[in-house]
Amino acid sequence: MSQTRTEEFYIENYDKYNYKIHEWIIYSAVGVLVMAVIGWIFYRKIIPVAFISALGLFYPKIRKRQLIETRRNILRLQFKDMLYYIGAALSAGKSVEQAFVYAHGILRNLYPGKKAYIVNETELIIKRLQMNENIENILKDFAARSGVEEIQHFSDVFSVCKRTGGNLVEVIRTLRG
Repeated sequence: MSQTRTEEFYIENYDKYNYKIHEWIIYSAVGVLVMAVIGWIFYRKIIPVAFISALGLFYPKIRKRQLIETRRNILRLQFKDMLYYIGAALSAGKSVEQAFVYAHGILRNLYPGKKAYIVNETELIIKRLQMNENIENILKDFAARSGVEEIQHFSDVFSVCKRTGGNLVEVIRTLRG
């Protein structure tokens, strides 16, 4: 996973994935083995099989794209949960900042054990809010790092609602559905 360390928390970049050495070895071995079997089925000679099996070394690059997309899909589903709890908190009359704190508490219980992406993100949002950063800029940064279209739309709509005094509860209810 690609992470940047800033002060005491990590900022995840969902567009990048860095293999650990053992992951790269495993995916390369799988790719070489599969291509060797395919080469053997068609040619049944060692030299063509060796050349074809070398193509399996490209499998880690293909797998990396799959892992990035899987991570984005997980984040997309977790983001919908976050929207639900933020909408509930806003409907109860909490401020936006309090809504994120509320959602973080519930998401932390909903996704226990190894920290989920959305738990890390809500924790990061809360810490940045405590450092008096603008919520609009925080959400734009999250949207840019995530690469998830729904999060980018939410960030844009949130900014417009915040500036114009729109009904954020209704917007979140619409985005969730």
